[in-house]
Amino acid sequence: MSSIITAAGYRGRRWNLVVHGFLKRGVYKPVRTKYSRLAAATAAFLASGFFHEWLLGVMLYPDYDSVGDCTPPTCYRPGYGRNTLFFVWNAILIGIEYAVGGAVVFKMLKTHLPLTIFSLLVTSTALPVAHWFTNDYVRSDFFLDGQLGWPIIVRLDE
Repeated sequence: MSSIITAAGYRGRRWNLVVHGFLKRGVYKPVRTKYSRLAAATAAFLASGFFHEWLLGVMLYPDYDSVGDCTPPTCYRPGYGRNTLFFVWNAILIGIEYAVGGAVVFKMLKTHLPLTIFSLLVTSTALPVAHWFTNDYVRSDFFLDGQLGWPIIVRLDE
């Protein structure tokens, strides 16, 4: 994690390599044959956003009780669109990197800042909108139920 020097490097070489390979072969490369790198990256991020929206719909499908009520947290309705917005934000960051990443100021930062600090700056670009991605998982019982399969996940507020 401390050797990340670009947003594209983090999202492409450090984060979920299986999905990265699938999106690269199934979305990025086919789009790249006809359009720019930015268009191909945006298409891959949109596909990832749509997949996460679908995944939320499957995992957090409202489970109505015997009287037909859906009361949180046992029955949670996800807010659709936020995951896709999160991935669009990441596509915008990649576009900015493509446009100005080679500027002198960024090259100077890469050479003068310790790699760990520069890596933290790169990964923090997603922090302002991270709640778009994590909100539905946190507000539902996803992590509480996930403790059964992943015992390392522990809720801190208890």
